[in-house]
Amino acid sequence: MIIYSKDGLTQRCEVKKFTYNGTFLEQAYITTTITSEAPIQFSVGDYCEYRGERFELNYIPSSEKLSSPNTYGEAFKYEDVKFMFLASELMNCSFLDYVIGGSSVHHNAMPNFSFTGTVVDLADRIKANLNRLYTGDKAWTINVDTSLELYTLNISVSKINCFEALALCKSEYDVNYIIRNRTITVGTVGINALHTFGYGKGNGFISLK
Repeated sequence: MIIYSKDGLTQRCEVKKFTYNGTFLEQAYITTTITSEAPIQFSVGDYCEYRGERFELNYIPSSEKLSSPNTYGEAFKYEDVKFMFLASELMNCSFLDYVIGGSSVHHNAMPNFSFTGTVVDLADRIKANLNRLYTGDKAWTINVDTSLELYTLNISVSKINCFEALALCKSEYDVNYIIRNRTITVGTVGINALHTFGYGKGNGFISLK
């Protein structure tokens, strides 16, 4: 796996071993230990790609110096470097009382509020908040499946972030969502597996490729 500078123009290094950590509808990240014969000039925003997804550094890793520069292939060791899934940006964005376009009623930027609406209205509010922090090539896109059966709920929130607000799609509206880089799709459907798996005596699940 190649680690790139944030502009994608420079290869910082290559790693042979790494660990992916992720759970459905939750955060994901990659950790790795990097060794080098010379210091690596990491920057916030440096990234790697795994299975078509981008994972970024949100801090500058520190190194352990084991030898003089350029005298040993592992002279500098960066332990447990963590690359975050881009969805971590949602965690850094507070979910406030904003709507796209705004109005005298719904644009007061308060962290504690209630609104009545469909999952589309929730998605629009998440987008309105993300627009406050992320623009240009860092702008987020939210697509909602137009075939969804929409119903209205009263939603109350108190000091949550946009990632927690997105989780309301499932917990309140029972609608799944996926995040691919900086695109959120609300209303995804599952893909039928080619096999049926079981459990119990004689049905031991050995491997999945």
